[in-house]
Amino acid sequence: MDRLMRASYLSALAWLAHHDDCGWAYRDDTVLSAPAQLVVHLWDKAPRLLAYDLRALRMKEGLGHA
Repeated sequence: MDRLMRASYLSALAWLAHHDDCGWAYRDDTVLSAPAQLVVHLWDKAPRLLAYDLRALRMKEGLGHA
């Protein structure tokens, strides 16, 4: 499989940061988007960890609060 096409948590996180409505990552009492739920289940991550990682990546890339 081509290295660029390999699925990984970091590539899924980057996709979410740029293409998903990430407002759920900034709220405590919310339902994850469908793509975020898929990432949680595929990589067995806790929703709060996904939200933390997504906020950190968005801040690093200058995307800020959704």
